[in-house]
Amino acid sequence: MAIRNNNWYNLNEQRDYPVDDTASAISDSDLRLPSSLVTDLRLRWPVELGRYAFISAAAVTPGIVTVMIEVSETPNNTPNTATLIAGISVPKVELLQGRTYVLETFQDKVGGFIVFGSGTEENYSGKFSSPEQTLLTARAARAIRQPPIPSIRTSQSAAKLTGLINLTAAEPLFLSKETRVIDGVEFDNVIVFKLQERPNTDAQDSVFSEFAGDCGKRTGSRSCTDPQPVETINGVQPDCDGIITLDFKGCSVVGRNVTDCGVILDCSLGLSASCEPPPLPNLETGQLPSEVDPVLIPPVIPPEPPVGPDISISESATTILTLPYCDTFDDGFAYGFSPAGSSFFGFIADDSPGEAVCCEGNGGDMPPAYPPAFNPDGCTTSQSISNSASASWDVVPIIEVDSSYGVVSASGLSRTNISLFTSDVQCLFRRYTTDLKIKTGSVVGVSGSLQNAGILLNYRVTESGQVNYHLFLVDIDNSTVGIYFFNGATTVELVAVEITDLRADDWYRISVTGVPAASQTSVDLTLNFDGITDPSLSATLNVSVSSNTFGQDNGNVGLYGRRSLSYFSFWRVQEAT
Repeated sequence: MAIRNNNWYNLNEQRDYPVDDTASAISDSDLRLPSSLVTDLRLRWPVELGRYAFISAAAVTPGIVTVMIEVSETPNNTPNTATLIAGISVPKVELLQGRTYVLETFQDKVGGFIVFGSGTEENYSGKFSSPEQTLLTARAARAIRQPPIPSIRTSQSAAKLTGLINLTAAEPLFLSKETRVIDGVEFDNVIVFKLQERPNTDAQDSVFSEFAGDCGKRTGSRSCTDPQPVETINGVQPDCDGIITLDFKGCSVVGRNVTDCGVILDCSLGLSASCEPPPLPNLETGQLPSEVDPVLIPPVIPPEPPVGPDISISESATTILTLPYCDTFDDGFAYGFSPAGSSFFGFIADDSPGEAVCCEGNGGDMPPAYPPAFNPDGCTTSQSISNSASASWDVVPIIEVDSSYGVVSASGLSRTNISLFTSDVQCLFRRYTTDLKIKTGSVVGVSGSLQNAGILLNYRVTESGQVNYHLFLVDIDNSTVGIYFFNGATTVELVAVEITDLRADDWYRISVTGVPAASQTSVDLTLNFDGITDPSLSATLNVSVSSNTFGQDNGNVGLYGRRSLSYFSFWRVQEAT
């Protein structure tokens, strides 16, 4: 038997498809679902059963292969509302890899198929309690809504036709399925009723003569002589029964003229109430308005504002992104950062021993955020300062703890986590620096996690709706430091270097820049990597990307960690040199 889409199935054995990238693929007993077990799947179900479809159980034994699928109303299936909708069990002696098998359904209006891969060659057993573990991607599994027309019937008939209905037209009527633009929207599969001329008929017996109207003997509208009928009132069309309802508000008393079906509106107002100025001429002087000299009423001049004491403040507040800019996260706030989508970011009491570089140079390369008297180290961004009536500075101290910002919870190990820095209006001609630490996922008992962290540049959504960005990544799992491009579907390596001594729980510093080339046709990207815990580690990577690939300089920068516990000690922004 021929196997269709062989290349598609082989590719899917190397990734989690049809399981969504945001799912962990980890069973309740911490066993990973083999990516090669299911290589393709299509499933449709009524949305009333649930919104999120996921594999609830999978088993491979020496004699049989079984997969069960449920749907839930919530991503975490809390409360437990999952409903079993489909499944399949295939004896191994009958199973053929790459063949489509129709799923057995357990609810009405559910249907789909499944394809197995080489993962059926090894025994496996796993149960999954929520979509967070094995959510099926929208390309493979999607809910359907009830059709907009649930039934059809003839006018004034109580009997309704439901389900699959065959429409038959008798001559001279003709039915066709076409595409039509309705109210500016193009719709496919529109049922069109037409009059079709019978073959071998003369003009007298023509179908158009048979159905012609009394006026002008034409089938089209507006074929009668004047007076033309009323079709709209101020552009408002009647309903299906030809009725337009008028709602009169205010003084009108509505009456009906029985003889000609007219409508009479009567308001109890006279000229004195409807004319401005009052009755003409003036009843007291007899003068017309044109005979009276105009009276000019000067505008009211507002009073002068009170004069207070002359208060002089020598210090001036700086804008949020006066460069260089530094945030140490030690006050428990990540100013300007916003987690994207369902990303998990928080704070943890852990800090880089090299954080002082973020704030060094009070009055030098790093201007103080507040007056020098209250900012001796040029780094205290966690003070609230207000101007009192006596023009003195009131300092309200906030308790600071050596902290880092990042993915600090096991909840983030099932997805790609991104926090965007939205307080800047550009990402070119900037140097972004941070110290990062990568923890191993085993510390929280979650298998299948990764070990990476980095900075992304020019995060933007294209016209087609895809997310693009360039990624500067430290990857402990692959012992590499590199620059990558995410095109909306896959992460493409641009340049990378192998560093075999990368270790979890060590601090590293990365500094990234993006500067247009002299030709203005490309952008030069640079990544500087240095070890903090182990200063012997160092690397510099450069790559040039086309301006078309980089896109416009209107995206955001941000912090990145994919299925990894990734800590960031500080965030520094300065002009690229």
